[in-house]
Amino acid sequence: MRCSPDLAVEIVSPNEVPANLDDKVGNYLASGTKTVWVLWPRRRHALAYHRDGSVQHVMAGQFLEAPEAVPGARVPIDEILLPADQA
Repeated sequence: MRCSPDLAVEIVSPNEVPANLDDKVGNYLASGTKTVWVLWPRRRHALAYHRDGSVQHVMAGQFLEAPEAVPGARVPIDEILLPADQA
């Protein structure tokens, strides 16, 4: 039996190839992952991909959520992505 996480988190490195990232997200969702968070530290934002096909854009001052995977959880993006002068 194949297991997949309910929530997957990808942190984008400076040399990440966008096509590879798209493949990773697609593979997670196809295997049953409910939500995939993609964090862009240098751009200071994140994307939350949901199994229903929706994508949430999260900027500074906003919250990441994964209601399908972790009901009620709200993670302030500012707490996980440090300002550039602190990174």
